[in-house]
Amino acid sequence: IRPSKNLLVISISLFFISLVLSTIFSTSQTISFFGNAERMEAFFSLSHWILFFFIFYGLTKLEKNFLLKFLMVLFSVGIVISLFGIFQHFDFKGFLPFVLEGEAGSDRVSSFFGNHVYLGSYGLFSLLFSLFAIFYFRSFKAFFLAAAFFGFIDIFISQTRSALIGLAVGVLAFLIFVVWRDKGRFRLLALSLIVLAILSLVSIWFLRTEPWFEKIPALGRFSRVLVGADTSNTRLVVWQGFLSSFKEKPLIGWGLEQMIPAFTRHINPKLFTLENAWFDRAHNKFIDLLVMQGIFGFLVFLSILYAAGRNIVKSLPQGNEINKGNF
Repeated sequence: IRPSKNLLVISISLFFISLVLSTIFSTSQTISFFGNAERMEAFFSLSHWILFFFIFYGLTKLEKNFLLKFLMVLFSVGIVISLFGIFQHFDFKGFLPFVLEGEAGSDRVSSFFGNHVYLGSYGLFSLLFSLFAIFYFRSFKAFFLAAAFFGFIDIFISQTRSALIGLAVGVLAFLIFVVWRDKGRFRLLALSLIVLAILSLVSIWFLRTEPWFEKIPALGRFSRVLVGADTSNTRLVVWQGFLSSFKEKPLIGWGLEQMIPAFTRHINPKLFTLENAWFDRAHNKFIDLLVMQGIFGFLVFLSILYAAGRNIVKSLPQGNEINKGNF
């Protein structure tokens, strides 16, 4: 590994430094170091994920087929997770007598995760990386296509709006990239799909109050946001409070897993007229970073996204070949 020549490695190393600083200067060093069983985003667990990154990075350099083996296992597990969620959704008790109580036959399911958002995020990851694997590897294309399909299903049966928005933004960004890079027939196709996407957004706006539209999986939850009958107003109030906490400790934040002290410090009484809830997260990753790790951790996290995105763009096919080194 040569950190001086790899922006992603440098960014992740700086993120580790941010974790150390936010733990040392935390309002509770013990909690920031060990965390809790629900979130597991304290120094102890996050540092292990960083270690896992370096091990993974090294193995992809040393063993030729390691990435293929890893993705095969990863997507196989993903398909099992998706199938379990589908069985939950349709209440197939004959197949799964141990279906989680309260989710059998539900419109929103979480499979093994116990949280709908986790399933939707996992599905988005599986969908996008399995599609990329189709171009990356010459074999197992049918398997990767199946993994992509089940990842797409995960997003809808979990009805996770953030995952659906992420998918839509990703597809739109890819289409814009195609318009920018391609000068042939694919450019016209991409432009047509962009126009179709715009028309779809306009249609959603006009159909948002229709009762039948609210019954469409995932999309129906957007309609409740657009008409204001959802938790979106609650989130806005919570974000304002957390941003006030960020201004109090802007450099390195309150410390890892210190969202509750930050929340109670600047709580807005208006919140309890909207929802009787307690928040240990802002439900906004960027605000979470600002509060817990300050502006330093926030900027380093953005650099990780930039470095990863830069590598992905460089990995896109040049002619008939894909740049596997960047991927």
